[in-house]
Amino acid sequence: DTTVIPRRGLFTAATAGELLSGADILIDGSDTNETRFAANDAAVAAGIPLERLIVDPGHDLNKNTVDTLELTRRLDEVVAIGLPTLAAVSNKDFVGESIDRVPGERLAGSLAAAVVCIMKGARIVRMHDVPASVDAVRMTEAILGMRPPAYTKHNV
Repeated sequence: DTTVIPRRGLFTAATAGELLSGADILIDGSDTNETRFAANDAAVAAGIPLERLIVDPGHDLNKNTVDTLELTRRLDEVVAIGLPTLAAVSNKDFVGESIDRVPGERLAGSLAAAVVCIMKGARIVRMHDVPASVDAVRMTEAILGMRPPAYTKHNV
């Protein structure tokens, strides 16, 4: 079991200790190298091992739609850091602004964004519509050869 406790605040070397107090896992939602280095240093100081770190590049976090679309196109560069990468793209503003949809009408765009993120190397996605998202992820994984089909009856 995992309990997620989001902590909001400006993450700097000065505030890192307080923000990480009692944490077992750090999900890095930073968008600057300075903050990433501070998060890494704080995790090391807190005794959080590298294998418990997750990178969240922060889709829409302090970014406009154009910036978030570029982040998505270049997500493989974030993945190259070598840590598991989280893509939280469901119902985000960049989805709505890209396809001209209000919240609640963004499922297709959210699924498309999640699929692109998976193809770019994200291994964790945070989505709102779980059944549709699981189907999209499983299909993407099957196409990429990451999982076998659920069954094979057609033309066998």
